[in-house]
Amino acid sequence: MELYDEILSKGRINDRFIEAVYLALNNKLVSDKTTLAEALKCKPAKFSEILNGRMKAGIDMAAYICEYFDISPDWLLLSRGGYFRTTPAPPIFVSQGPGTPEYFQHVQAYKEYQKNQVSHKADIMDDTKLDTLIALIKDKDLTIREQATEIGRLQEQIRQLTIEKEKRALDVATSRTADVG
Repeated sequence: MELYDEILSKGRINDRFIEAVYLALNNKLVSDKTTLAEALKCKPAKFSEILNGRMKAGIDMAAYICEYFDISPDWLLLSRGGYFRTTPAPPIFVSQGPGTPEYFQHVQAYKEYQKNQVSHKADIMDDTKLDTLIALIKDKDLTIREQATEIGRLQEQIRQLTIEKEKRALDVATSRTADVG
């Protein structure tokens, strides 16, 4: 369960948001960061803070980047599938309540969308397996880094204790010499 908590953490989602920003820029979906910030309804200064990791992107910005640049919401929020949508986005639905014509139109459109989803399921499953493997590797990498940091801390603690022990041994030897003399 720890892996899923890590994948779904605000920090990891923000990391994927930043990665999505660079995907949009590197794939020439937008010309520059300022234009992208405007498309995401964000001031350039705040956008810079987000890209530098000092602030987190809001859910509204995540929604805009998915909608305008075909970033996969499954990948962005859940780390599932590929970076980009493999199927068209489902229709937008503003609830008018059951029984209204708009509601029935949405239900029909959504059923059509689900039919299209089934044909891409095999491809998505392969991507999901790969993404799960990558997530597991990243998790192990993080664990190894944490363990390396802990080992470094313990080595420093051992060094300090060794210095203290040698100092005490020297103090004892010095006091014995003084007692003899």
